[in-house]
Amino acid sequence: MKKLSLALLLCFCMAFVFAADYVISNQVLVSTDDFSVTIVGPSDDPYDSGFKILVENKSSKELNFQMDEGSIGDVSIGLSFYVDVQPGKKAVDVMSIGDQYFGFWGIEQIDELSFKLSVIDSAMWFFGGSVYENYFTIYPTGLSAETAPAIDISFLDKGDVALDNDDFKLILFYGDEYGDYFGPGFMAVCQNKTDKSLLISFEDVTIDGASFDSYWANVIPSGKYGFYTMTFERDDMASWGITELDEVSFTLSATEMGLWYADELCGERVTVYPTGLPAGSVKPVSYIFDPNDVVLVDNDDVLVVLLRSRSYMDSFWGEFKIPVYVENRRESSINVSWDDVSVNDYMLDPYFGATVQPGRVKIESATFGSYSLVNASIKEVKTVEFSLRVMDDEYWDNLFEDSFKVEF
Repeated sequence: MKKLSLALLLCFCMAFVFAADYVISNQVLVSTDDFSVTIVGPSDDPYDSGFKILVENKSSKELNFQMDEGSIGDVSIGLSFYVDVQPGKKAVDVMSIGDQYFGFWGIEQIDELSFKLSVIDSAMWFFGGSVYENYFTIYPTGLSAETAPAIDISFLDKGDVALDNDDFKLILFYGDEYGDYFGPGFMAVCQNKTDKSLLISFEDVTIDGASFDSYWANVIPSGKYGFYTMTFERDDMASWGITELDEVSFTLSATEMGLWYADELCGERVTVYPTGLPAGSVKPVSYIFDPNDVVLVDNDDVLVVLLRSRSYMDSFWGEFKIPVYVENRRESSINVSWDDVSVNDYMLDPYFGATVQPGRVKIESATFGSYSLVNASIKEVKTVEFSLRVMDDEYWDNLFEDSFKVEF
């Protein structure tokens, strides 16, 4: 029932947002001698809950206009606007708003919207080039700061508080409803308690001790809650014989927005047990190699094994996949890649690249796309040749490089 209710909330909420009665029209956000920015009104696209923006460049330089760091009340939302405008010209584009999670927060329409507007000298973008920067709050339905309803966040008390310190609060929700077609997952809600807008991400993610990729990253303005569903592919878990999220461990990373050189503000390690097992009861997984597997390198730094026994042609997608086992024995992260790759003597570029944290193990598949295989008239993979390279992920020192030819 919980799974159904969440799906219905998402669908109903999206319908409410698209049907919202917005009264905002030609509201000037800022007008200077060099530029102006105006909210024309809601998007003309019935499937887009954003707003149409008119920008005018009155200066003699090309200007870039950006909007981000969006929030509704206490909740951070996905918001984006990016347009370049030549001197003396105008442009109209849509401020896009990610509404796919409105149902989770019970948001039916956008009564209050906050965001940051930045105007940048395009020629000086690499060096900063900021012409203007300010935060705005608008009320698209005609309400005000006093009358706009607050978002009810009391349900957060039902989640698992995985981290709570002076800067962050991380709340997790577990259950089948937070997975998707490809595998299980969980819901993460993070509160930014600092006075800075932060880019929050999960790094060095492991399940039962094995490394998995995390694509979660969220911009959370100061004082707001950010939200994301983290899912893991069932096929990747199956490589390790993992069927459930018994133990998930990760590092919560946070850096200040707009400062690519900024120091990390958080690096706390978090370990949770979504299936309810007691802490310390889960044994780290280990991989049992098949005699048919091929050891590519085994030294003090790294063990790389091509899992020939698990290579297969995906009948649904038409892809050929070669799982590769990587064990990082160093005290720093490594990057493993293939170059000069050929299949049956045809040069093809696979999707492959593995970054592995210190002391971690990971299985990453080299995937040859169906389009490339069809173009080369390859129906059966007989040989794969490649140059294997292992590098230090921070300083790019070359740790190992050699060429291989593997028969299938």
